[in-house]
Amino acid sequence: MTQFYSEDLAYIHDVGFGELAENSASFLLNLLQQQEQKKGLIVDLGCGSGILAQQLYRAGYEVFGIDISGDLIAIACQRVPRAKFHVESIFTANIPACIAVTAIGECLNYLFDENNTKTQRFNLFQRVYEALDVGGLFLFDIAEPGRVFGEESYRNFRQTEDWAVLVYGEENQQQKRLTRWITTFRKVWRTLSMDN
Repeated sequence: MTQFYSEDLAYIHDVGFGELAENSASFLLNLLQQQEQKKGLIVDLGCGSGILAQQLYRAGYEVFGIDISGDLIAIACQRVPRAKFHVESIFTANIPACIAVTAIGECLNYLFDENNTKTQRFNLFQRVYEALDVGGLFLFDIAEPGRVFGEESYRNFRQTEDWAVLVYGEENQQQKRLTRWITTFRKVWRTLSMDN
């Protein structure tokens, strides 16, 4: 079975790349407040480690998170134990009736999910539309062509005391495809016991 965002990458993603989820929570909560929508279910597609779900739950909303990574879902369940989470492709998951749906962190772009086809993307948007209450919100982001400015490729890295991420990206302008190769390193401390 293919693993997506396994334990080490799930940890790094959780501790190092949560700003977008946190900012999206504030943005969505503002929109819901403007609509005077103070309660209801929010479906978080590609919920990752539950950072966005936690903010929504704390604000009094019910949350149902869906992600393809079992390791990210395990973190989300610890972070928001009373929310509901499910391991599945966002492109095949059932979406219950709700007041809002989120798909943050470019999860609509990831082609490693074999279910991410043009037809399935269309079906996902249709299912979101059908699930949303009248006036419901769909908040999502996507990576568009043109992210690699002036070059066809880029390199960058991020490092902390216990992990590092190295990224190489290439954009094919003709195919309108951005490909990223991500290498991660994580320092893990383990206690060893010595038997006599």
